[in-house]
Amino acid sequence: MKVTIKFDGGCKYNPGPAACAYKIETPEETFTGGCFLKESTNNKAEWAGLLYSLKRLRSMFDLKGIELTIWSDSELVVNQLLKRYRVKNAELKKIYDEACEILSLTKEYKIFHMRREENKEAHKLVEKVFKDNGF
Repeated sequence: MKVTIKFDGGCKYNPGPAACAYKIETPEETFTGGCFLKESTNNKAEWAGLLYSLKRLRSMFDLKGIELTIWSDSELVVNQLLKRYRVKNAELKKIYDEACEILSLTKEYKIFHMRREENKEAHKLVEKVFKDNGF
């Protein structure tokens, strides 16, 4: 089954209150979600957006049949997953390792960078998480 994930993360003041959100699209359904991260950085919020989406996907489907396409406006996340950039930060490395473990369960995955303007849906979901948490 072909699945698309779009995710985003954001941080007020960096570091500061942060949120992440995602949209998962399957041929039959669309799922959204997000979380408030309290104190974080923008990079960690971006990575959290991917990790939360992957955990949700794993909870709903057997990943071995999933052909996953991931879209992000985070150059850091995209380039780290493509192994163009190393993951030096210890906190990001933990998230990276967990995300890679889940991704290894899929039939295949691809990740692409998109401009921020093209990621409006996920960004609006992040803003909703902030609003729901008083920001």
